Amino acid sequence: MAMRNSNTKLRSSLFATPIVAVALTASSQAEAANPTYYVDLASFQVDVTSTVTDPYSNPAYVFNQSDAQMSAVLGETDYMTTGFLNWNLISGGYYCAGCNGSFELSFLTTSVGDASGVNGVGADIATNSQQLPYFAYITFADGTTDNIQLPAAGFWGVSAPERIERIHFGLSMGGSTQAGSFGIDNLIVGDGFDMTPCGDGIPTPDEECDDAGDSVDCDADCTFAVCGDGTLNLLAGEACDDAGASPECNADCTALFCGDGQVNEAAGEECDDAGRIAHLR
Repeated sequence: MAMRNSNTKLRSSLFATPIVAVALTASSQAEAANPTYYVDLASFQVDVTSTVTDPYSNPAYVFNQSDAQMSAVLGETDYMTTGFLNWNLISGGYYCAGCNGSFELSFLTTSVGDASGVNGVGADIATNSQQLPYFAYITFADGTTDNIQLPAAGFWGVSAPERIERIHFGLSMGGSTQAGSFGIDNLIVGDGFDMTPCGDGIPTPDEECDDAGDSVDCDADCTFAVCGDGTLNLLAGEACDDAGASPECNADCTALFCGDGQVNEAAGEECDDAGRIAHLR
């Protein structure tokens, strides 16, 4: 799962197994870009909206192919085996590099990214022997890196606004190996990461407005301020907003009280003449 507001986005430090997270530059060490890690597909798809998936079922794949042949089938990912050279296997419906070897995936030539990479990469971990657990050594487009121990099975993904250039699957810190047992299925590469989220003050086509919070005209959720929309906006003059009359709020977003001149049946009022009115006979 991924955790954004509460417990839906999972950072690397929350994995049960030990994780080393580092970022290296040419001259110093620094934290890696701004990556988010996922252990469920649904959360990944919320953040990465334009994707291409390889289920490794294309008939152009054969049991064993070179790096060039493997990369050319879909043309969305460049493969390079780093344990056994040119040893890309499609075995049992999933991909592995000899099925006991490391490999690197590059994302600089995909249809859903640009020349610097993609915003998101995810896959189902088909096998990851815990006798020699594999790591994802990620290189971001800004030159920083991250080193993440992968789960034994299940979905795993990463996204970053800085884009992902490549990922090496093997030993920690990008080390190659001819040992272990690691394979992936349903590889997803994608773009569309929201680099201008609601609340940053920059209106985008999918936002009605964005004033970096409540304003006279805009709600904090980036929709126009309208009485009756169920979103309280004090700056727009609303005392309350229950999306219509309620026991505490009038339909015009004013606070309810007997004598306000508004009949609010939801509050049990049969009449409200804003005070006592004499009826002449």
